[in-house]
Amino acid sequence: MDVRRRVLKTNHRSARRVTRSGLAVSLGVATVFLGFGAFVSVLAPVHELTLRHQVRQEVRADISQLLWLVVPMRRETVARVTGVSVRTYQAPPSLEPDRNPADAVRPELQGFLVLESDGSHVDIPASPSDVYSLERAARDFLASQEPVLRLRIVSNWKVGVVMVVLVILPGLLILIGVARDAASWRRRRG
Repeated sequence: MDVRRRVLKTNHRSARRVTRSGLAVSLGVATVFLGFGAFVSVLAPVHELTLRHQVRQEVRADISQLLWLVVPMRRETVARVTGVSVRTYQAPPSLEPDRNPADAVRPELQGFLVLESDGSHVDIPASPSDVYSLERAARDFLASQEPVLRLRIVSNWKVGVVMVVLVILPGLLILIGVARDAASWRRRRG
């Protein structure tokens, strides 16, 4: 019995031992999850739109595309916003020859919040279910005297939010585990 206990204790200690190669593998796996999440974030962007009233009743728009829903990645500024509108687009259904018309693939409807400024415009991808309420909020802001309006604009909720969260969550949990293991490894070596 005594030998069996010693073997179990030794196996238990070696199972918890943190190695540099184990940390490297964990970091690699976390990088794959976070990299794929970044790729999905670019495909189905989430934007943060900040409208500010400037001097002489001008409105400036600051647009940031967010990576992983929180990290600003691309920024754009529209100096004088004069109007807001909505544009929607749906690609025509694709029907392959010799197939039943009921089997046609119907692409999703896409929405865009359009900021107009001195003859030019900037299109921000927005979920069709949200685009009209976003337009109403921006129009109300243009007509009001409020100093700032911040809007989070999601292009596709299923891909841009749900899928990104499901993909980056394992990567974040792995990073937390690596940080904990690295801290315990340093304590043991120091």
